[in-house]
Amino acid sequence: MIKYLCSTCGHTRDIPDEYQGRKFPCPKCKQDNVATQPPAIISVSNITERQGWIMIYLLAVIAAPVVISFVVFLGMLIMGIWRAL
Repeated sequence: MIKYLCSTCGHTRDIPDEYQGRKFPCPKCKQDNVATQPPAIISVSNITERQGWIMIYLLAVIAAPVVISFVVFLGMLIMGIWRAL
């Protein structure tokens, strides 16, 4: 069985595998659609440990300079140094 998703109204329904790729009317909105399985949702459980560490590393490399710059800017703004520059 595959999960059918109507592209018009969003109605979902379980249909037999042999109907995949065939055109038939949606039982809810009566529009003709091709029976295809909706795309799989990527869940956190599908991420390997290595991919998790890569994401953490990239987040640290990208976010750290931004956060540090923002903190320095706020500190300068609070102390009034920003206007002197």
